[in-house]
Amino acid sequence: MIKLMGIWIGWAITCNCFTPPEVSFSHFQSSSTVSYILSTLTQTGMLAITDIPELAATRQWALSSVQECLSSEVKHGAEALLPDGTVRHTLVLKDNILSDCPQIQPQLRSLRDLVQKASNLIAMALDQSKINVQIEMIDGKTLTSMAQILSQAKQLDHFHLYEGNSTAHSVAMDIHLDAGIFIAFVPPLWKDHKDDQDSGLLIQLPNGEIEPVVLNENTVVIMVGLGAQRFLQIPLRPVPHALQVFQGTLRSWYGRMILVPDDMILDRNISFQEFWSKSHEEIVSGLGCSPTSKEILGEHFNGLIDPANPACPVNTTDCWSMSPGNVCLRDIECPVGETTLCWADNSPMGPHMCVNATDCKLKCNQTTFSWI
Repeated sequence: MIKLMGIWIGWAITCNCFTPPEVSFSHFQSSSTVSYILSTLTQTGMLAITDIPELAATRQWALSSVQECLSSEVKHGAEALLPDGTVRHTLVLKDNILSDCPQIQPQLRSLRDLVQKASNLIAMALDQSKINVQIEMIDGKTLTSMAQILSQAKQLDHFHLYEGNSTAHSVAMDIHLDAGIFIAFVPPLWKDHKDDQDSGLLIQLPNGEIEPVVLNENTVVIMVGLGAQRFLQIPLRPVPHALQVFQGTLRSWYGRMILVPDDMILDRNISFQEFWSKSHEEIVSGLGCSPTSKEILGEHFNGLIDPANPACPVNTTDCWSMSPGNVCLRDIECPVGETTLCWADNSPMGPHMCVNATDCKLKCNQTTFSWI
């Protein structure tokens, strides 16, 4: 993933919650649905597919199995401590085989198959919408459809269990963009959490507002990443999002990130596999601050990758910008309990993202972050 800004604490969210637009699995072939899918992913970047046969039972079966295995006394999977103290356990797939919890592999395979089916439907719908896509491969072939790209795409499976430690004023994962074309995921399964429809996700909407996401539990959700724009040159909206897992709760979750094919030729004539490998050396969770990732993504995206290089001077705040170099604004004093906020009234990326230095300022955040 690619970090956009510093920790988002102090937002006003009194549950003006966001529910993704929905489309029925059985209606994918209609021309009106195809048009709706394209416009939704272009404008909002997030879509939920409903009525997938067998999804409800399969999701419950698989995620409860993840929860049971990863929360047992015998520790399984890779473990990470997130910034607010939330602990994340991850089941790692290698060659489609689980090294931990092999007894639950049938459940996980069933869920993966359904999510893959939803991903394929999205690719087919985008192709039917006549979206223009073309990528060159190392072997000289050209892929000219989303279905072709998806059939050869690098795909990362995430089976996570989170032991929550978030408060009303903290997040387990700061707001960021995923590096993939899109991620397809099912709503989480909670334990000891009072609202099952709460996803734990917070997203930034096109108008700049940050809202928590509530989900129909029997859906597969599609969320666009930066790779659609940067690597495929298609105008889908990447969705900035954060994660909050409250103290005392368990959250099991599955998602599949769709990246571009390993053998796709990128800028400077290197393959995506080489780019990903070099970038991944510096940050395990995705694209980081490596020289390779900067060169491939280009100046237009430098602010996404390393907004503090070089660091801003003392007594200034670094505001994320899509222009080369930092936007370092002189600090302002805010009342006790309030935080400074980067603000750009005319930014096409939303008011919290500065496209250029002349349209960026600091203001005091006058509200509190509370939606429970």
